[in-house]
Amino acid sequence: MFRVTVVREEFLDKGKVRDTKYLTHPPLEVIQKSGVYNRANSPNTTVFYASFNENVALRETKPPKGSRIIISKWKNKLNRKFISYPLMNNDTVKNEALEESTKAFKEAKKTMDEHMYKINDLLLRFLSSEFVKDTPIVNPKRYEYLYSSFFAEQVLKGKIFNDPAKETDLIVYPSVAYNHKEDNVAVSPRSMNDLKIVGATEFSVKETHYDKTTNIEEKAADLDLLRTFWWIEDDYIIWDDE
Repeated sequence: MFRVTVVREEFLDKGKVRDTKYLTHPPLEVIQKSGVYNRANSPNTTVFYASFNENVALRETKPPKGSRIIISKWKNKLNRKFISYPLMNNDTVKNEALEESTKAFKEAKKTMDEHMYKINDLLLRFLSSEFVKDTPIVNPKRYEYLYSSFFAEQVLKGKIFNDPAKETDLIVYPSVAYNHKEDNVAVSPRSMNDLKIVGATEFSVKETHYDKTTNIEEKAADLDLLRTFWWIEDDYIIWDDE
């Protein structure tokens, strides 16, 4: 998975980002101070947002021209199976995972109580529509994400109903920035213990192309290489230009 972090002054130690905590999910106190809603977290929770492709991560984050960014790469540390909550019951967008889960939900009609199916049909259709909607963000608190953030908050802190010993690790949802064809993830902070950073590269953003319709192979931004991660020791990043 790939994550884009926009470098802030408070992240720096002698001009460079050294602590890996700045490349993971934002500290909860920072989220609470901002008071804004995002697609999978409210101002009361923090999650690790990432994508399965660098270009998707760039287009989702949209770092401005002139900014410094770090693109970090993360892998499953123990190769365990993560528990993902599937969005389903949505025919409005083209997304392979969503199409499969929607098909499975419709198949469940054969065995589910009729009234229960109708209730789930309405509920799941509404929730999935909130995750995939492409709407301008105009409210300063980003209330446009109110419902999806509330839903994600409940899912990521909840137990699996048929196995109380397990908890949901992440939500996979379509990338609006890439016309729903690619996927993003929102990972619970407690599940970050099973992920490890395996690479990081710092760039300056030279030009951006976020307003253009691009395919997955075309660059969302022109980047100038600044430095590359060499190794990490006790969560301290050593760069190749030391």
